[in-house]
Amino acid sequence: WMCPAAPDLSTRRTLATSSTRGVSCAPVKDFRDDQITGLAVITTKLIRAGGLRTIVQTAVARALSALRSGGFVLVYDGEGREEETDLAIASEFVTPAAVRTLRKEAGGWICTTVPPGAQDRIGLPYLADVLQASSSRYPVLRGLVPEALPYDRRSAFSITVSHRDTYTGVTDDDRARTIARFAELAREALRRENGWAQRAFADEFRAPGHVALLNPAAGLL
Repeated sequence: WMCPAAPDLSTRRTLATSSTRGVSCAPVKDFRDDQITGLAVITTKLIRAGGLRTIVQTAVARALSALRSGGFVLVYDGEGREEETDLAIASEFVTPAAVRTLRKEAGGWICTTVPPGAQDRIGLPYLADVLQASSSRYPVLRGLVPEALPYDRRSAFSITVSHRDTYTGVTDDDRARTIARFAELAREALRRENGWAQRAFADEFRAPGHVALLNPAAGLL
């Protein structure tokens, strides 16, 4: 799972593999302890501190259990990186109510991940590569892609999409349909022969849209 850049923490890699259909997330606004009752919180402070392996394993287990049952989890993207907390849910469980929760209780851009393996099957590019490839025709794009980001080596953003059965694509209903259906297609892509995923993706989705896709970092488990 990634939001909005490629992860570098082992706990985030674990969360990424909790569902082959990916996770959707949005950065969380300021919150109080009493607002996150029942949500698993994992911090890099726990991960880095010595002698807390059992606590970390318990926290990760709680997070995985919550994700597998359709619950939300909070993940803190540690000091020296994004330094923000993301609210995440497994994409296969996303409903209009879940999108509303992400929008109201978190904020920022609601994103959904491309599971490892599905990126190649579908053929999803990094947005930065698309901009660079288009810069010969549109020179202004050449200067928009940074050599490095302050929080990571490169952006995980791919393209933005909406399902073809949506209207504007921006409503809670529309985004929920886009996310849930993409999760199903990504999982199916891992089972089908090469070529099926690209055709199915183009048949069902249009771009640009209102759901940002995030490509996985290399080496995800």
